[in-house]
Amino acid sequence: MNGPLIGLSLAAYMTLLFVVAWQGDRRPGGEGRAQAVTQALSLAVYCTTWTFFGAVGTASLSGWLYLPIYLGPALVYVLGWKLIRRIAEISRSNNLTSIADFLAARFGHNAALGALATGLCLCATLPYIALQLRAVESTFQVLAPTTTAGGLETAFGIAAVMLVFSLMFGARHLTRGEKHPGVVRVIALESLLKLAALIAVAWFALTQVLDGPFGLWTELADASQGHALSQIELGAEFWTYTLLSACAIVLLPRQFHIAMVEHSTERGVRTARWLFPLYLVLLSLAVLPISVAGDNELAAQGHDPDRYVLLLPLAAGEDGLALLAYLGGVAAATGMVIVSALAMSIMISNEWVLPWLLRSGQNVRTRRLDALILNIRRSVIGLVILGAYGFHLLATDTRSLAGLGLLAFVAVAQLAPAFVLGLLWRGTSARGAIVGISVGFLIWGVWLALPTMAPGVLLAAPNAATLGWGSVTVTTWLSLIANSGLLVSVSVLSRRSIVEQAQANRFCRREFMVPASQPVQRQARVQDILFLLDRFVGEVRTSLVVRQVEKATGQQLSPMGRASAELMQAAERQLAGAVGTTSARMVLDSALQDVELSIEEVATILDGTREDLRLSRRLLRATLDNVNHGVSVIDSDLRIAAWNQRYLDLFQYPPGLITVGRPLADIIRYNAERGLCGPGDPEAHVHKRLEHIRAGTPHRYERTRPDGTVIEMQGKQLPGGGYVTSFADITDHKRVQQELQAANENLEAIVQERTRALQLAKQAAERANRSKTQFLAAASHDLMQPISAARLFAASLLEQADGQQVQVAAQRIASALDGAEAVLSDLSEINRLDARRVPVRHETVDLQVELGALVEECRPIARARGIELRDHIAPVHVRTDRLHLRRIVQNYLSNALRYTSRGGVLIGTRRVGGGLRVAVYDTGPGIPVERQEEIYQEFQRLPIEDAQAGQGLGLGLAIVQRMARLLGHAIGLRSEPGRGSCFWIDLPPATSRPKASAPTAPEATSQTELTGTQVLCLDNDPRVLEGLSVLLRGWGATTRCAGDPDQARTVMTGPPDLAIVDYRLDDGVLGHEVLQALRRDWARDVPAILITADRNHEVRQAAVQAGMVLLHKPVKPATLRGAIRQARALGRRAP
Repeated sequence: MNGPLIGLSLAAYMTLLFVVAWQGDRRPGGEGRAQAVTQALSLAVYCTTWTFFGAVGTASLSGWLYLPIYLGPALVYVLGWKLIRRIAEISRSNNLTSIADFLAARFGHNAALGALATGLCLCATLPYIALQLRAVESTFQVLAPTTTAGGLETAFGIAAVMLVFSLMFGARHLTRGEKHPGVVRVIALESLLKLAALIAVAWFALTQVLDGPFGLWTELADASQGHALSQIELGAEFWTYTLLSACAIVLLPRQFHIAMVEHSTERGVRTARWLFPLYLVLLSLAVLPISVAGDNELAAQGHDPDRYVLLLPLAAGEDGLALLAYLGGVAAATGMVIVSALAMSIMISNEWVLPWLLRSGQNVRTRRLDALILNIRRSVIGLVILGAYGFHLLATDTRSLAGLGLLAFVAVAQLAPAFVLGLLWRGTSARGAIVGISVGFLIWGVWLALPTMAPGVLLAAPNAATLGWGSVTVTTWLSLIANSGLLVSVSVLSRRSIVEQAQANRFCRREFMVPASQPVQRQARVQDILFLLDRFVGEVRTSLVVRQVEKATGQQLSPMGRASAELMQAAERQLAGAVGTTSARMVLDSALQDVELSIEEVATILDGTREDLRLSRRLLRATLDNVNHGVSVIDSDLRIAAWNQRYLDLFQYPPGLITVGRPLADIIRYNAERGLCGPGDPEAHVHKRLEHIRAGTPHRYERTRPDGTVIEMQGKQLPGGGYVTSFADITDHKRVQQELQAANENLEAIVQERTRALQLAKQAAERANRSKTQFLAAASHDLMQPISAARLFAASLLEQADGQQVQVAAQRIASALDGAEAVLSDLSEINRLDARRVPVRHETVDLQVELGALVEECRPIARARGIELRDHIAPVHVRTDRLHLRRIVQNYLSNALRYTSRGGVLIGTRRVGGGLRVAVYDTGPGIPVERQEEIYQEFQRLPIEDAQAGQGLGLGLAIVQRMARLLGHAIGLRSEPGRGSCFWIDLPPATSRPKASAPTAPEATSQTELTGTQVLCLDNDPRVLEGLSVLLRGWGATTRCAGDPDQARTVMTGPPDLAIVDYRLDDGVLGHEVLQALRRDWARDVPAILITADRNHEVRQAAVQAGMVLLHKPVKPATLRGAIRQARALGRRAP
């Protein structure tokens, strides 16, 4: 392929990315539907060159092992979308900027944990970025193998462009919460390009190489073809890879950045719940035809399966499609590299560089840190991309794309235990997380990373040969088990700090809309906080914070005044959005460490706190008194601490019994003595309930009182000790529930009885329909045999008759046979239509050509009856089955000509809605309204005024109705007695024109064209044999007749010139199989005709495979003559 053309295409594509990013930064957009769709599409940054090129290679080499990389993320978003929403809420409310920031914030703003997570992500990301550059280089060499500027220069150029792009749109300025709308739009655009390119190649493989979906299914179902996809084995590796990909969709730095940092809206998560899995399903389906087609066309040539996406269109000369596929691969690489470099720059600057600067004694008050942070991030972006490019140049092991991708997946999976348990278990500690991640990271490095990067340096993981597991599977489970075990063990044995406990409560509960930390309880001056903000986030955003705080408090900030709690909280949130939560806390501590409080200031803070507590208690009391349930709160000493009025009303306590500090034992004893706790000793009830509350186990049960009242009680332990119980009167609810249960039981019995009756009726109807179908098929076959013989005799008699009377008699016999054949043919066709055994082949049909020919065929009939036949057919194309449409319109025209004695018949077309209507009008007697439904039934005919027109069979419209239903076309009629009728059918328009076919000139027929031809006739019916023999001898042929294969070998000592064989012979022997055996005996491919009354697809397929011309009974002389010419022509073309 032309190298400059590829380069020009790449340049145009990169220019488009810059334009889209620039427009995205200028007009970020809101949070509407379009933004939600963009968010869902940008998640497809997950789909790198591994999923674009490498998945096809994995499918070709390892079969269904390619599927887990799509299955894991899809399951996470379909089944675990509530967890995704929970993580998004935490990230948004705490202004988190990376996966490392998330872990550090969860474990008490632990800087060591954040730094460890950053290092692990960097080790996983550099080989992954190098994987993208390697894919760009190798695919360029496939596309342009002879180009002087090879793939290495292309990889460097792509890396350079991505570096510039990341610097321009990812590190141009500090943004609150690290939002980059331009980058996100570019990722969404690239996601669409990846999907379109892969589907285009898959469609090409499916339609041009595999002969459609049926061909793909045939290849996959036939194990002898040797496709890896033919064997479905879902072993340990399959589920391990599914687990790894499920972890990766959340924990990869780029995925966390896109899903939780750039986007975290509720609407976006809900849209991604269905759109992102749908995207993955389409990609995974596209892999199948490419893999199978590549194995068929390219595997024998030794090509790398990872390159099938490019090699398939190139092998077929489809350079444009190959270029589109290459650009899709470039999009997969660029999106991953840009977002990964951006995410790593944020993590390294926030978790490594800034904490080091702050700890090293740098004065945050005297430096302009917003510019410093930007310069740090720009430098990190450059180092990450250049480091990955260097890794790409130095790595000598040419692992598959899937191998390097799995290496990164196993690495980031080490964050999963701390991440998941940190959301579910408050007892998880920072020490446990650090130890667990470190050990898992070490196992990954020793047993997987080093053996992969430098084979032979260290021993790889045990391959568990007895289990058949590979090193990736073994390393994954060993590292995760060790990681999780140490995490839990160390967490249980270690003591958590107060900050860790506070953060655990915030992350593990459902209310996440709290700030990342409470405002720093040191009263600095306003000017100090504003000065600090200006150094980190700039003057514009500092002014924005001032306006927000003044609007919230209703007071103007004084530079020399004390900083309020609202200002401190807003400042910490702004700093967290710029440098991460850990660094934000360190910045505030460093800036305010010299501030001291006076005794008066401490008293003021305490007074404010006491007033806040009083207000909170009043709000709690008002809330409790306005709920419908009774509520009681017990403190850790098992004394009542709070209650509401509904609680007193439900239990009707006497005045003075319920007071603050009253022992719970007194209240339980009082209720037990009144019988509200059930039968038994009151002291036993007291002891049982006190032990239950001391254990702190939650409970829920219902108690029916002696007066019939049903009370539902639910109790739960409070986090700080104590117990809260709610009481609800559910008497009405229970009564309604019992009534509904009784009604439901009666309804279920009725439904089951009706269902059984319907099932029995359906089974009986199906049996009757099958019996009718089998009977009609057998009857048609058996009746066609004598009719076929009679027709052959009549044809021979007609051709050899000398006298006028004999000719007239022969013509009448032929006419009678035509009538009998028409009845049987129509009945057989109705039977096949009812059984859905009629094939449908939708194609583009030119109505003017097709219907015009039909009109010309009917004109002689119209002239003979003195009727004017007019047509007004537009030159349009429709999408339908050509033969079925012709049969439907032919029935319409035949009926119109038969029932019209004067006037005329018109066939025309017109547009109706979005389709086209073909209508046939006549001036016949018309059809009464009460009979317009009846005429579609079998053997229903209207009287004909002209007896010479011939009486129909009453089956035509029944066939029309069934054919239209099979095609999915609407039909109908309008009629007025005495004025005429109109029958119509609606057809869908075609989107393309039919291919023009060259007309074929009919061959001339001759009465003596078979002179000297020796014909073998093989049929188990002597009458058919005799009729065939008489007819063929009349045409000059020499015939040899046989009733079975042995007799055929006896009468034919050598090969005949032509063989006419019946399909069904005696004892279940099939004619095409007998002919194949005779051909082998004769060592000659004798031309042959297969005669049958069966019209199913299997017979037609058997004739094609045997190289025979198919002819249906009853045999007409003209049809037989044409079949003989066709068979002899096939014999001449055979090698």
